[in-house]
Amino acid sequence: MGDSVVSGPGSDIRTGNAMPLFEIPLGTAVHNVELKIGRGGQLCRGAGTSAQVVAKEGNYVTLRLRSTEMRMVRGECLATIGEVGNAEHELLSIGKAGKSRWLGRNIPGVHVMRFADATAYEILWAQTVVVEIGALDEGAGKKEADNA
Repeated sequence: MGDSVVSGPGSDIRTGNAMPLFEIPLGTAVHNVELKIGRGGQLCRGAGTSAQVVAKEGNYVTLRLRSTEMRMVRGECLATIGEVGNAEHELLSIGKAGKSRWLGRNIPGVHVMRFADATAYEILWAQTVVVEIGALDEGAGKKEADNA
C-alpha cells in the first residue's frame, strides 16, 4: 500500500513497473509483453502466467514462456515485471451446472449482441438481447427484442 507503479524507460526494477525488455535483467519474470512496439501487451496476460527473460542478442530479447517455448521479441517492446495474480484460478471447480448459472454464464436461449451487429431478422424474431452501442460504454440501457 502506498507504492506507485511507473511505466517507461528508466523505471526501477520493481514488481508492477513496465519498461522496455532490453532494460530488464536476465532471469526476471515478466508479464503483459508487447509483441510489436506500441501495440499493447499480448503475451502472458492470463491468471498466474509469466515469462522469463533468458537472453539478449542485438535488438532482440529471448523469453521462455510457460509452455517452454522460446520467443524472440524486440528489446524496445514493453513488459511488466512480475507474475500475473490469481494463480489459483485453474484450481477452481464449478462442480455442477447450477453454479455456472449462478455466475451468469451459459444462460439458455439468450444471445447478447450489439445493436449495430443485429440483423432485422434477429431483432424481430430471435430471442436476442440487443444492446445499443452507447449502452456498452455506459453499462446500462439494455433492450429485449419482441417475439411478435
